[in-house]
Amino acid sequence: DGMNVEFQEFCKLMTGSQAQALQYMFFAQRQCQKIPGVAGAVRPRRLKCCGIVGAGLMGGGIAMACAEAGMKVVLLDRDEKNLERGINVIKKNYARSVDRKSKS
Repeated sequence: DGMNVEFQEFCKLMTGSQAQALQYMFFAQRQCQKIPGVAGAVRPRRLKCCGIVGAGLMGGGIAMACAEAGMKVVLLDRDEKNLERGINVIKKNYARSVDRKSKS
């Protein structure tokens, strides 16, 4: 009897307005990636450099990921103090990775 109740409730959810909205978003996101007239003819180019505004936790992490991917990285912050603090955090993260032998 519990299985029947669960099935009935699932069917309500599956055909409800929230499910329809989620399905619409799912397919709309995929459709946005397709540019009419450019189907498969264009390949993305490799990025050689990047600029990151903000040397905080997120900006520093993005800078590290980009550097590890082989990109030249330009890191900016609103003042020298914040930029220096961000660079020091990046240096500490790399030093910690070397200590753990996950990087050389």
